[in-house]
Amino acid sequence: MQTQAPPTLPKDKQPFIRLLMPAVMLIAVVGMVAAMVLSGSGRNPISFIFPLMMLGSMAMMFQPGANVDETRRSFHRHIDALKDSVQRSHDEQLQGMLAAHPHPQALWTHVHTGTDVTGEPGVVRIGIAVQTPDDPLEVPVNAPPEDLEPVSAMSLREVALRYATIEAPVSVELASFHCIVLLGDGAAGLARAMQAQLAMQDPDIIGITGPFEEWLPHDGPRKVHFCTGESPVIAGAVVTDPSDEWVESAKGHGLLLQVDDADGGCLLSAWTIDGWVPFGVADQLSEVELAQICRARSTVKSSTSLLELPGGDLRAPIGFSGAPVYLDIKESALGGIGPHGLCVGATGSGKSELLKSVVISFAHQHSPEELNFVLVDFKGGASFLGMDRLPHTSALITNLAEEAGLVDRMQDSLLGEMHRRQEKLRAAGLTTAAEYNRVYPGQMPALFIVVDEFSELLHARPEFAEVFAAIGRLGRSLRMHLLLATQRLEEGRLRGLESHLSYRIALRTFSASESRALIGTTEAYELPATPGAAILSAGDKVRFHSAYVSGPELPRDQRLVRVLGSTVEAETTTMQMVIDRLEGPNKNPVWLPPLPEDLPASVVMEAHAPGVARIGLEDLPFEGLQVPMDVDLRRKHWAIVGQPRTGKTTAVRSLVLGWALSSPGWPVYIFDPGGGLRDLARLPQVAAVVGPDGLARLFDEMEQTEGQRLLIIDGLDQVGTASGGAGEEEQRLIRLATTGLERGLHVVVTALRWNFRPSLRDVLTGQIELRMTPLDAHFRDAQKSLPDVPGRGVSPRGKHVQFANSTAQDIEHVRMESARRGEPEVAMRVLPERIGWEDLGDPQAFAIGGPRLDPVRWDRGTFPHLVAIGQAGSGVTTALRAVMQSVADTRSHTGEPPEFLVTDTRRGLLGVAGYRVPEDFRADLAEWVATLRARIPGSDVTPQQLRERSWWSGPELFVVVDDADADPGLDQLLPLLPYAADIGLHLVLGRRSGQFARAAYQPLTQTMRDQSAWLLFSAPREDGPIAGVRLVRRPQGRAAFVHKETWTVHVAGVAEDN
Repeated sequence: MQTQAPPTLPKDKQPFIRLLMPAVMLIAVVGMVAAMVLSGSGRNPISFIFPLMMLGSMAMMFQPGANVDETRRSFHRHIDALKDSVQRSHDEQLQGMLAAHPHPQALWTHVHTGTDVTGEPGVVRIGIAVQTPDDPLEVPVNAPPEDLEPVSAMSLREVALRYATIEAPVSVELASFHCIVLLGDGAAGLARAMQAQLAMQDPDIIGITGPFEEWLPHDGPRKVHFCTGESPVIAGAVVTDPSDEWVESAKGHGLLLQVDDADGGCLLSAWTIDGWVPFGVADQLSEVELAQICRARSTVKSSTSLLELPGGDLRAPIGFSGAPVYLDIKESALGGIGPHGLCVGATGSGKSELLKSVVISFAHQHSPEELNFVLVDFKGGASFLGMDRLPHTSALITNLAEEAGLVDRMQDSLLGEMHRRQEKLRAAGLTTAAEYNRVYPGQMPALFIVVDEFSELLHARPEFAEVFAAIGRLGRSLRMHLLLATQRLEEGRLRGLESHLSYRIALRTFSASESRALIGTTEAYELPATPGAAILSAGDKVRFHSAYVSGPELPRDQRLVRVLGSTVEAETTTMQMVIDRLEGPNKNPVWLPPLPEDLPASVVMEAHAPGVARIGLEDLPFEGLQVPMDVDLRRKHWAIVGQPRTGKTTAVRSLVLGWALSSPGWPVYIFDPGGGLRDLARLPQVAAVVGPDGLARLFDEMEQTEGQRLLIIDGLDQVGTASGGAGEEEQRLIRLATTGLERGLHVVVTALRWNFRPSLRDVLTGQIELRMTPLDAHFRDAQKSLPDVPGRGVSPRGKHVQFANSTAQDIEHVRMESARRGEPEVAMRVLPERIGWEDLGDPQAFAIGGPRLDPVRWDRGTFPHLVAIGQAGSGVTTALRAVMQSVADTRSHTGEPPEFLVTDTRRGLLGVAGYRVPEDFRADLAEWVATLRARIPGSDVTPQQLRERSWWSGPELFVVVDDADADPGLDQLLPLLPYAADIGLHLVLGRRSGQFARAAYQPLTQTMRDQSAWLLFSAPREDGPIAGVRLVRRPQGRAAFVHKETWTVHVAGVAEDN
């Protein structure tokens, strides 16, 4: 501002010639006039011009000098106007500085009135100092001081001195210094004043750590640390009670201030190269006042709290832009911005917090009868953590990235909810959900589906875009609203969804192209790096800052601190407060929890209709149900297929328990090669639990019995290897299954793969799968999402099912229930471990066995010879004794008892009738050969005689040789063997299995092979097969009797004196 120059003094001294000249000119004028008059030329007007000019000059010479008083008065009027202008300029400057940096003790008024502090973030007031005004007074000087009018000059000097400086706040920019170190008695008060100033600045830019920081929302990128000298040296710190290290750091790179108590305030001095220089009065603030300001800054005021803003009717506040910003998801025809939207925000942009604010705000503004949520987080983060407690939450689905099965369940759940709503509208004869709610209030609440990271969901399962598109098409009439959120907006990822998205919420994006694709401009990319800064684009663009529901929320009656220094604490966050207040069960579930990984049998198992077993829990996400799974064995046989260790045996155990509960008195027969079902033998309904050795007997029992019964084959792969691996048992199983339902037989088999014989697979019409590779599976789509959990499988409908896990306690419970009903014990007849001769009940039988476990005879007419083969100690010698005993009471066609010629090298048959030592055996055998040759029929024998064998008479001759591998001279019988059945010759041999492979090619063995019955006792597998049967280990006395059929028999023990 510039003033006028002061006036100069007037010059009053006149020279003598100037005083003399008027008198001379006056005399000259009088004389000239007199001359013209006297000369007669006075009549001419021109003659008067010159005198007039002379008179004018004289008048000028007599003009008076300048008036000094008037000059002074005029200049002082200018000074008065100047003082008003300068004062006004200083007042404006001071008001602006106080608005930007108010006095610390005036900050509370700003908090209470809501007046903003206009200072730049990071610039902090430290006190008051004398300083040059922004528009200083400039005084121009046009003359030397001695020429100036002294009164005016002194007045101007007084004004210039008075307004040369201004006493105003002094501030520092914290970013300009590495640190600020405060010394002196008033250092702590100044530090508190500085922290209070920062607390009033933008919390999204400034971050504060120090006293009462727990109250402050300041978590911006510009960090300021208020600490003592005990803290290590860091940048951006304001330090009190500093150490020497802090002081040296401040002298070199920071600002070192001294605050000393003085009269009228605290003197503020700064350290310079010249030492301490005082320059102002430091600000001071008490600890109570600082606490008051910090707590006030954490207060959620009525203008910034979501909980005190109006809403409802699908409209809720989600942020602020001076005034609250609302998200209204009604149809545009009803005043909203549309039902479906898209939210995009880069990492750290505040997207998750915005989604939380949307959910919490809508839940606060609506009842569960008006609005429900489906919250989906593909990555399984914490975006919706704890919100399942809200009664509005119909589904909370997380961690889809790691569990592919959940994606399919969510797809079925959403499509199922759409289907159910359409069915309700069709049944009511209405067209929209809004109409339905008017008729049936609260029966069809609006459904707000919020999906976080939907772009990655579509990347993993592109077909899910069709589900979103279906919601986009039908959601308007069904009141199903969609909000899709993602970090990146990839081109082409929406796949036709764009036309259904009526609004966009853009937080800071990774690139300008993403912003342009989202809202048509690059504004989203240019948003500040402040979490929560966003743009709502729905026709018009509204820039706002999203609400922060994860921050502290004070109770409503404690929003204002009435007593200075009183303690007011935020009990919880805004989100937690809403969840705690509204917590309750949801009445309209869309998503059921996934099937449990362990389902106790006691939870689902109960008595059902006869022939129906309840074995697990079936998941039906489309219907929104989890129903018990029942296996109906009345109309079909069942196959349970799965890889090893997937729970096949567990499923079978639960099936048997369910059968026992539902079908009293119906026996169960189990083939259990692995031994996992052994404990089921405790049940009275379980007639047998057998391994591979007992499979043939099990099938015999099935073929011989009638009535309702259940056959379990736990391991179809092992059926083909049973009974020597001839495959006969598998064919028997096929025959049983084919005719079983007609005869009351119900079959359940388990296998590793679906590589059944076609004839068997055709009759196993009930199919259950456990975990398998999709290529080998029948239900391939369901297998792709089937989790690797034991007992988890696929039902016949292609839905996931969890089989019940039955324990010994469950088996005991079923046993006690059966005992309470008075069910008798059912047991399958099996071969005994030992049997005596008197136990046979048939003098011509040598063993017990066969399909009915009847006494077994040797049919000598069909098979005149018998060969017993086995390893040492397997019972071959006992079998020879039993055979001899069984034929001892028989008679030939002429009524004569048999004769025996017996020998062995080990003397095991010593004492039996007809025993010969090997030396005598050969001689006696030669006599028998002569007798037998005489019995060979000649040409004169008639056919009737051949049939009746009546052309010869005498006993039947039995040659019994144990240890026949020693060759006792049987070759002399070779010519007779073709006629053995006609001439009464019977060869009974005992051989070792290990040597039979060589003996099989001997002429004697070759000749008698097709005429012999075989007893195959226990022997190593590698010694066979013999007679078409694989050798297996058997109990002593147990053998395979190969004649017309192959039976398992147990040979009776005979006393050696018989």
